[in-house]
Amino acid sequence: MTPPGPAPSGDPVSSDDPHSFDDPHSSAGSGPAQPAARWSRSQRGLLIGAVTGALVVACLGWVGVRGLLAARHLAVARNQISVLQSQILGGQTGSPAQVRARRGRIQAETRAAHRLTGDPVWSVLGGIPIAGCPIASVSSIARVTDALTARALPPLATVSTALRPSELRSGSTVNLAAFNGLTGPLDNARTQLAAVVPQVRSAPTCGPVGRWLGLAAVRNTVLSRSTTLLSDTGQAALAARLAPPMLGQSGTRRYLLIVTNDAESRASGGIIGGWGVLTASRGHLDLDDVAGNSKLPGGQTLQRAAVPLPAGLIPMYGALEPTRIWANANLSPNYPTVNDFYSAMYKAGAGRSVDGTISVDPTTLAYLVAATRPAVLADGQVVRAQDLVRLTESTVYSTMPDQSAREAFFASVGRAAYHAVSSGSGSTSDVLSALGRAAGEGRLLIASNHPDEQKLLTTTPLGGALPRGPGAYLAVVSQNAAASKLDYWLRRSTDYRLVRKPDGSADVTVTVRITNAAPAGLPYYVRQRQDPGRPSVDNPTEQNALSLSIYTGVGSDYTGGTLDGRPVAFAAGQEDGHSVATTYVTVNRGATSTVVLHVTEPVAGKVLTVRPQPMVEPERITVRGIGSTTAWQSEPDY
Repeated sequence: MTPPGPAPSGDPVSSDDPHSFDDPHSSAGSGPAQPAARWSRSQRGLLIGAVTGALVVACLGWVGVRGLLAARHLAVARNQISVLQSQILGGQTGSPAQVRARRGRIQAETRAAHRLTGDPVWSVLGGIPIAGCPIASVSSIARVTDALTARALPPLATVSTALRPSELRSGSTVNLAAFNGLTGPLDNARTQLAAVVPQVRSAPTCGPVGRWLGLAAVRNTVLSRSTTLLSDTGQAALAARLAPPMLGQSGTRRYLLIVTNDAESRASGGIIGGWGVLTASRGHLDLDDVAGNSKLPGGQTLQRAAVPLPAGLIPMYGALEPTRIWANANLSPNYPTVNDFYSAMYKAGAGRSVDGTISVDPTTLAYLVAATRPAVLADGQVVRAQDLVRLTESTVYSTMPDQSAREAFFASVGRAAYHAVSSGSGSTSDVLSALGRAAGEGRLLIASNHPDEQKLLTTTPLGGALPRGPGAYLAVVSQNAAASKLDYWLRRSTDYRLVRKPDGSADVTVTVRITNAAPAGLPYYVRQRQDPGRPSVDNPTEQNALSLSIYTGVGSDYTGGTLDGRPVAFAAGQEDGHSVATTYVTVNRGATSTVVLHVTEPVAGKVLTVRPQPMVEPERITVRGIGSTTAWQSEPDY
């Protein structure tokens, strides 16, 4: 027997391997020996690991490269959607061909992103817990963005020509024919957007990993664009429904126009400072009977109430007679109620009806003058936008001590502002933006005495109605309690803090800080005190006196509160289901008073609806423990 020697160089198996054997059929010269041994477990594991690792690396590389490409497509699409939105609904110019071309580019970009993130590899990796979240999120955002452009943009693009600003207005005439045929496409687009927005909102942001990768920012951008587009589309659809009848397409309409004075605060801005009658006939607008409040129909105080005060409002407003005293007609923040009072009082005093009311404040007029041209008064005085509010709410009381002269001045400013807008100066786009800004701040309110129109208006910010559904709500309302004009110097900030309970309710703390920034030496008429039930007195220290009401959610209940750190009893009221806590506050010149209210909300919901009060200096509001939205920014509900 030949002793074993070294294994041939081509033999992969060691001679001392107990599993090795000689092939009896092999012979010298027949070629190298063939490997016939089995792999060990460790070798098989290494092989499987290597293959798996290679596949994972390949998949991650695949996903990474395609993800970067998809992100680029989505970035382009988001920017183009913003531009298209401005062209269609924002008042910027753009020809139909430009709109169609831009829409086509957006669709190409979103389709590409959807294709890049919709293959089986993405689906498999996206299903991995935690680690797969960013992959699933990108795929979801791409899919939803593609749906947005495929479903919502086509019907919107069809209305682009009609909504071009150059087609809508000529001087003081609105082209009502431009609204023909728009409701169908706009309603279609709104339906599609309403379906897409919840999908965007449900896209995962993947926590810290998602923030590090920028997914949260992408998702929030898409959500912001789509919700804004939904709101704008709803407003455009509302305009298409309401503009023709309300602007006199089928007959002349007459509206009582109220210009409030925020220097003496009321819930919807300030007391009535001037008024007029706006007539609309086939889109053409005329403003007549412009006058100060001493010439209100029936006088500043009617002989008797124009209409009975609703029983539910008697506890809160009965003693202040808002259906007899013009200055108190807008104590309620619910504008449909205010419209009822204004309309009834006008009819009682003038002997004829109006088709509705429109309320604006000097800030609204300033926005419109800035969008058109300076207001030129009858005596040639030029009032520029940046000076209008200060001039009409503060300076005039120093320069014109005579009340009749002031009223004539207010009326002259109102007429001049209207002539500036109706002159055709400025772009229609800028005018629409000014009106939109005023509406967004609650400074422009509209009501109709035609039930079908009013039903639509009350579901929109322009209608100024208190919402009646459940959920967290906040409206802080200050009413001047001394007939002074010190609210020009009023500064207010509100902090809302919500702590949820397991049953869906919440404990809420509302902190309101009121500062009196008035300087010393103001005219008597500005600083005077005429508190109800008290003799008129001089007020050399410019102390402000206010009734402060805090409106919270339907069915909520306040559990206590303080004024400047001391316990205070709030008067409990209710309006349209909302709980109202009211207290009396005096604030010395240069001082700040702090009101704290504790409330239990029965249904917290996901979002706090905040309704700001129009003020000379906008209120600063902070919200903690819950997301928030402004009531004026909500979308129409048909």
